[in-house]
Amino acid sequence: MGLRGETQAAVVALLDARPEGSARRSEFHAVFLRQLVRTLKLRDPRLGAKQAEDMCVVLLQNLKTMKSLSTDRDAGAIAELRAMTRLYLTSKLGE
Repeated sequence: MGLRGETQAAVVALLDARPEGSARRSEFHAVFLRQLVRTLKLRDPRLGAKQAEDMCVVLLQNLKTMKSLSTDRDAGAIAELRAMTRLYLTSKLGE
């Protein structure tokens, strides 16, 4: 996804916000999710809207999980999570 540092932390915090949070957080989450869905559908136009949205939820959860890991302490786990995400996307989108 290419996000780093403070930008990544801000995105994760906003995406992790609960629906009962501020309207701006809810709006950001919805826009971000729509953009991810659009990106997946560009990659594979055969994806249905619901399937693409479900896949995006999984990807966002992976992003949050990765952000919770320490690059020093959990380097191996981070590499495994990246490999798992690549395999997941390949299995869903084909290569």
